[in-house]
Amino acid sequence: MATCGSPENDFELMVECAPDAIYIADGQRFIFVNNAFVRMMGATSRDQLTGSLVFARIHPAYHALIHERVDLIHVEEKSSGLKDVVYLKMDGTPVDVESSAVPFHFHGISAAMVILRDITVRKRAEEELQRVYGELEKRVIERTAELNKTQEAYRKANEKLNLLSSITRHDINNQLLVLRSYLAFLEKEQLPPTLTEYLKRAETASQNISVMIQFTKEYENVGVNAPVWQNCRTLIETAVKQISLGNLLVKNDVPEYVEVLGDPLIIKVFYNLTDNAIRYGGKITTIHFSMQESDDTCQILCEDDGDGIAVEDKDKIFERGFGKNTGLGLYLSREILEITSIKIRETGETGNGARFEMTVPKESYRSTKSETE
Repeated sequence: MATCGSPENDFELMVECAPDAIYIADGQRFIFVNNAFVRMMGATSRDQLTGSLVFARIHPAYHALIHERVDLIHVEEKSSGLKDVVYLKMDGTPVDVESSAVPFHFHGISAAMVILRDITVRKRAEEELQRVYGELEKRVIERTAELNKTQEAYRKANEKLNLLSSITRHDINNQLLVLRSYLAFLEKEQLPPTLTEYLKRAETASQNISVMIQFTKEYENVGVNAPVWQNCRTLIETAVKQISLGNLLVKNDVPEYVEVLGDPLIIKVFYNLTDNAIRYGGKITTIHFSMQESDDTCQILCEDDGDGIAVEDKDKIFERGFGKNTGLGLYLSREILEITSIKIRETGETGNGARFEMTVPKESYRSTKSETE
């Protein structure tokens, strides 16, 4: 227990130099207060507080807490740690304080020394912060509800559009079937050369329409499902098996441990690259898939030894509708790859084959090879 053994004026000088409000109480009444406490309470002098009831200056909501502290200090002679308490000024205005108390002998009286620090500003800041946080939380909840509502409306609208597209494709395919049947009947007839040529053009047009319908079905699913990690070598092998290669050689040198993060339709990219090479490569004999790694990216390469692509067409080949056929394959490939920020471009030398580079950002590829391998 702390004891004041110094002359009164020395003690008062010491507590007056303290930056915090200090008072000494016998459990019921103030027996000493410093000027900082007088100012905190809005009193005009020490006499207004000395001898008055301590509980008159404490908010009723904290009386039970103070009674516990009085018992702790006066009965058990133990210090009381920091507590947040609300005091009342002389005019009743509340003051938030941080309070600590220790047992103390003052001129032979068993008392408690209480040190107070005004935390009103901090409390108000905390309350304001809590209010702002509450408002933000409310707005987030409201915005989330609006977003969910919008997403649900979008989902329903998308379902209706998909249903409409599906029905439309079905109806068009039925009409194409009828058209092809009539064209097949006409092929059996003895037609003049001019009409025979028109018949072939009509058959080609019907085939193109069929390809376009298939494209709309595939494009409808691009970006619908979340990207997944897929083994790149396996994707290439699976895509190649779906194509009639004839005498064409496909070399797959992409390491077995490489995985790319891509739309579930990414296999279409490797299918389209292989199919296009066969269709338009001319003297092509070999298609070669490989990989190159750098610090920030990974490049998946598709190279062939065919005729290559004209310089003026290198950028156009990825545009919708450009090309000798429907012009949809490479356009669809670019759209699929861009979902996970994979870029594709053609860098081959005209006359020496095509070379497609797929640049995969670091976050969209990974190695499944263990460090010990």
